[in-house]
Amino acid sequence: MKKIISIVLSLLFVLSFSGCDGNGVSGEESSLDTNETTKFDAEQPDGGTTDETSSEHTEESTTDDISKEIYSIADISCGFGVGEAEEGFYSDSTHIYTFPNMVSKYIIVSYTDGTTENVKEALASNHIKITDLDKYGIGYSSEAKMVENIVDLTEWADDAIETFYQDENYIYTFSCIKSPYITVYYKDGSEQNVKDALAEGKIRITDLGYYGISYSMNPTDEMKEFLLQWESPDVPDDFSFSLTWNCFGVSSYDSESGKLVKTTDATHPEDFVTYHELTEEEKERIYRWILLLNVNSYPYVYDPGNGLSDPSMTLVLTIRMGDSVKTIEAKDIALSYRSENPKGQLFLGICRIIHDMLETTEEWQALPPYEYIYG
Repeated sequence: MKKIISIVLSLLFVLSFSGCDGNGVSGEESSLDTNETTKFDAEQPDGGTTDETSSEHTEESTTDDISKEIYSIADISCGFGVGEAEEGFYSDSTHIYTFPNMVSKYIIVSYTDGTTENVKEALASNHIKITDLDKYGIGYSSEAKMVENIVDLTEWADDAIETFYQDENYIYTFSCIKSPYITVYYKDGSEQNVKDALAEGKIRITDLGYYGISYSMNPTDEMKEFLLQWESPDVPDDFSFSLTWNCFGVSSYDSESGKLVKTTDATHPEDFVTYHELTEEEKERIYRWILLLNVNSYPYVYDPGNGLSDPSMTLVLTIRMGDSVKTIEAKDIALSYRSENPKGQLFLGICRIIHDMLETTEEWQALPPYEYIYG
């Protein structure tokens, strides 16, 4: 089986901090249930193959009214774009745009008004342009449309599940026997049955969604085994962690005690302390993120290579399992979550998505506003 997950990502966070108010914005995560079928319906603008890279494409969005100001566009997938099923996430009049994995729900657009949405939603609502992804380092591919249309002429079909295509990782089905009635029309005037077009590689499976053809996808047995292992790791009973972050390290959380500190820099710092007990889902998610780090490969004092700034930022991540304790300390680093060093980028990205998750908890949101703003 091909390597399914790439751990060192184009991960994350091209942020342009003008100061530090400690406020992090994150998108809500979800994961693929390996016991359920994933359905692709007509309203999703899924798209085709991947011959051109995004850097070569200059087409703008058709809208002239972008009412929101972008704060950041961040890929927080951390390898969770399951499998190697290509995802068509957007289409305009001339091109279809795809990600190499199913990651659009993990690519989060944050706006200066504090709101967020995933990249599909942002493009569909015309809040961003496709070229904005280039500016924030989000990789994708585009292909000029070769297909004129794909039409389902089914009027009646046997009521049975039809497997019409399979790749290395997924089995694709229709809800009835209808592939004989689905025709692909090409721009050169030729036409072809959908099964033949897929088998010959003239279209990709994601083309169907763009042209309104609904289908379902189910993991193969090998993929199911992988997904179960990846999506449901066994979290050790004695696992806990702590994280310090923000300008000068004024914010912190310790999962063992549940103590969550918004800031220590206040007239009455005790007013900025609360407690949050991780849910099993949160604990599993954080454990899975930390697994990506291979923490023993990092030194105690670490420079992630993101430069220097004034004010500075401090990140301290400690992982505990039984008598084993590992700390990675990055003090007085730049107020930036971008590094040209892939290992440094991974560390910065993992710290960021953990504290973003903590900052969206009800307990954090109930704390008073920051007393001091740095910058």
